[in-house]
Formats: sequence, C-alpha cells, structure tokens
Amino acid sequence: MKFFAQLMKKNVFLGVDIGTSSIKAVELSYKDQKAYLTNYGSVTIRDAAMDAQSAPAIHKAISALLQEMRVKATRLYVSLPSSNGLVALLEFPFMSEKELEQAVRFEAHKYIPAEMEDIALSWEVIQQIEKKSSLGVLKIKGEKEEKKKPKRRDIQEVLLVAALKSDVGLVTSHFKKAQYDIHAIELESFSLVRSLAASEEGDVLIIDIGHSICNFALASNGIVRISRNIDVGGRGITETIADSMNVSAVRADAIKKGKENLFRKKEFSLVFASLDVVLGEAQRIISSYEKKHGERHIEKVVLSGGTAGMMGINEFFEERLQRKVERGNCWRHIEYDKQLSPYIQELDGSFSVAIGLALRGVDDFRRGM
Repeated sequence: MKFFAQLMKKNVFLGVDIGTSSIKAVELSYKDQKAYLTNYGSVTIRDAAMDAQSAPAIHKAISALLQEMRVKATRLYVSLPSSNGLVALLEFPFMSEKELEQAVRFEAHKYIPAEMEDIALSWEVIQQIEKKSSLGVLKIKGEKEEKKKPKRRDIQEVLLVAALKSDVGLVTSHFKKAQYDIHAIELESFSLVRSLAASEEGDVLIIDIGHSICNFALASNGIVRISRNIDVGGRGITETIADSMNVSAVRADAIKKGKENLFRKKEFSLVFASLDVVLGEAQRIISSYEKKHGERHIEKVVLSGGTAGMMGINEFFEERLQRKVERGNCWRHIEYDKQLSPYIQELDGSFSVAIGLALRGVDDFRRGM
C-alpha cells in the first residue's frame, strides 16, 4: 500500500524559496493538463521587529514550515539566490557538441574567478541563428575592384548557468538538517520567469524587489537572457518612511503596505533613494539590451516581490521608464479554490519564486523526467 501511495504522489511538487526575510513554499499537483494549488505557507526569518538573536536557524524554519503544511510532494525544488550564481549568454560558431562543451568551459573560466572543479556548471543551446559577416573585403586586381559578397555563418546562442558548489552545498545542508531531500536546485531568476513570463511573447524585464536584494530577469519569449541583482530592496523603503515620518520600523512597514499612495503624499516629500537605485539599474539593462539588439524592444516591465504591492509603484516606474509596467500575477496559470481569492490577492507577488519552482516540477513531469 505504501508503494501505491507514493506512486499517487508523483504528480505533486513542492517549491521552496529561501529569501532574506522569509521562507515561502508552494505545493502544486498536476492533473487533467492543469496545475492545481494544494498548499502554500511561509515563515518569517527576519523582519523589522526581529533582532538577529531571535531569528530562527534556517533548517529549523524549513522543518517547522513543511511540517505545519503537511506536504505530500515527493519532489522538492529549491531556489538559489541569483546573487550566488552567474547567467551569461554566449555566442559560438557552429561546432560539434564535444567541441562546444570545451569552448563553453573555456569561456566560463573568464567569467568565474574560481577553479572549475569548484563550480557547478550547466549550459544549453537556446537558439541557432544566421548572421551576415561584416562588409565584404575589397580586392584590387590591377585597376579593377572586386567586392566579395557577404557570407552567412551559423551562430549558436548558449545560455551558461554557474554557481559555486559551496553555495549549492550550503542550501542542500539546510534541507538535510531538516530531514528533507532536494530533487533540484535552480537560480531564482529562472523561477521568476517561469511563473511570470513563460507565456509572454517578446522581451520582458522582471524586477523582483525583495527585502534587501532586487533581482532583474530579462526574458525573451520565456527564455532568460539577462540575470542581475543589486543589494537594495524593500527594507530601504521602510527605513525612508520611518525616518521621514518619525515612526517605528514596524509602523513604517505597515504604512508601506497600506492603501495610501506615498508617491503622491502632500504632507511629506518622500524620496525613496533605494527605488532610484533600482530604477537606474533597470534603465541601464534596457538601454544596453536594446542597443545591442537593435531589432528588439522591451515593451513591458513586470514588478514582483512584496514591494510590488505598494500603492502607486507601477505609476512611479511607468513615468520614468516610459514603458508599460504591471504587477506580476504568478497565480494566473494555477487553479485554486476561489474561496482563497482574498488571501491570494494579499500575497501580491511574494510567492513568485516558490510558484516558479513548483511549476518546474510540473514541467519535468510533462516531459517524463
């Protein structure tokens, strides 16, 4: 009977996102070609009212959360912070798979200041394109000039993903201590794109504003092309509110999550320096990408993370980026009990990574992996 019980659970998947302020988990089941929400939960590991000494150990927080959820999934997918990994898009001429592997490893060494044996490395050919060579060379034959026709050459675009094995090992150790086995680990940028932009056509920039880190993931037709992060997040906004209004950090956090548009507040001239930093990085990514790929244009920016629910933040970014900006909806491709709708709406985009991880399990199941 235990064998058949385990067999029935093979289509249930758990995604666990270990953030800087909380751990979030989402459990999905897959049936009738649809993903269903079966469970979700979160536990705080750091907030405005918690000092470092009272913060729980990561493995204890994981254990408490998953035991409380009573998870049924046999496959557990976990995120690795994008700040702990590297994503690079490389171009190579067409070559054999063996030659390409050697070329990728050689190029990877240029990006990663560590010995290759200390690196967890993966790569995938995401596109094969044809490019014209540069202008034809002019040859002089006596008084006659002959211009060679531009040749075409096959180019392979390779997505390189790398992380230190020590970072991967640290995440794995948290779950081993909590007595859970991990099926797969991936950088959170891929989870974000899977939950927020997998079905989007064209180029989309995701800005995920966490507690103390902001992640940027640029996707083209659902494929990650750029992944960056900066050490700025919602904590900076809370600190600005606390200093400007002379209130406690706990009160400031509540005001940030409230229904008032602080960007239009007349009583205070609030300047959110942390958001200006996020904005500047977004502008640099957009400018650099569009300059390199002249035929492409980033039409949409998607905001995610707890700060994405801040009143007026969409308009703040729209005015400055001059693009369509929307709040990401990581729940849109998931079936769930409609009685949960009020609670789901309150969660904003804070579960984007956890949902993306669980959807990785659904994708693996569909492919028979």
